Amino acid sequence: MNRFRLLKQLMLIAMVLLSSVASINYALAAEPKVINGCKIQPKTKCPGINLVNADLSGAQLAGANLAGANLTGANLSNANLAGAKLTLAVLIRTNLEGAKLVKANIKEASLNLANLTSANLESANLQYAVLEGATLTMANFTHTMLFGATLDQVDLSNVNLAVANLTDKSNEFPERLSTNRKIIHKNSTSSNQFLITDSATLY
Repeated sequence: MNRFRLLKQLMLIAMVLLSSVASINYALAAEPKVINGCKIQPKTKCPGINLVNADLSGAQLAGANLAGANLTGANLSNANLAGAKLTLAVLIRTNLEGAKLVKANIKEASLNLANLTSANLESANLQYAVLEGATLTMANFTHTMLFGATLDQVDLSNVNLAVANLTDKSNEFPERLSTNRKIIHKNSTSSNQFLITDSATLY
């Protein structure tokens, strides 16, 4: 009988311990990741933060304020940055493959050599952004504001630019791509392709 009671008590203690461990793990999982004092979570406010080479793959940063942040070499693949503020941010060599940037404000940001493969930039603001050497394969630029953006050494042949806004708000200039050699209009056979092989700046 004593042995039975002892065994029962040990089983109860084990159950309590397991429950405590589970609670601790849940609490830890619920806490957002913090890098250099910046909480990696939706609507976080971290303007000017240093996130160089940070692993933010799959991060939930919708509506975040990352204006002027340094994200050089960071991994933001499959991250949710919908509606995020990234004005003047440094995204050089940043991995944004599959990232959601719908309605994000990326005005005047530096995206040189960034990987935007399959990224969704629908209705985003990329005015005066620099994307020299960036990879834009299968990226979605539907309704994206691209007036003044620089895309030197960028191949746009497999980029969805359907209904992209390539003009200023006053519509003073025609929809076009201007290179140092010539002006290239939209491909007459496809409403969402610019078959560009040399450097180009959107005006």
